[in-house]
Amino acid sequence: MEKIKKIIATMLAVVICAFTLCACDGASKRGPLDIKQITYVVHPGDMNTVYMYVFTPDMKLSKYTITPDDNKTYDYLNGELPPEECCKIDEYEMEEPIWTSIKNIFTRVDIMNLKEDMSSVQGADDGSSYYIKIETADGVNETGGFAAGEDDDSDSRRFSEARGILEEAIKQAAG
Repeated sequence: MEKIKKIIATMLAVVICAFTLCACDGASKRGPLDIKQITYVVHPGDMNTVYMYVFTPDMKLSKYTITPDDNKTYDYLNGELPPEECCKIDEYEMEEPIWTSIKNIFTRVDIMNLKEDMSSVQGADDGSSYYIKIETADGVNETGGFAAGEDDDSDSRRFSEARGILEEAIKQAAG
């Protein structure tokens, strides 16, 4: 009987060690996202202007101030823009620490796994809409919606944190 107890205890220890080693190995492979481009679109609720920001790993930030035609919709996240006369473009440089912060926060909030529709369920009347498209070496994810990030749940807080670091990068770059 004592021998069976020792065998069971040894087998349990081996199983626990195997699970621990597998869990550690998977965690060690997760590092900052290999970001190719981030597109951030803001539709302010009370005006006919759209702001689109494109962030690239060469630490460039392009700001598009768009006054679209009321009769046409554009797929901004996929690069569709109105004619030149409706679009003003400003170019900025980002500092390395802010780009690193973007990568780290996007990795931490697991932005690649946020759902596509993050629209608020609270139903504000004239709130803004926010959308983030991230392109990495491993894939693409689009997330956002009306008043996205303004609910009090885990996904909303994660979206809000990602949006917050983008807003901070814009503020620092545009000065």
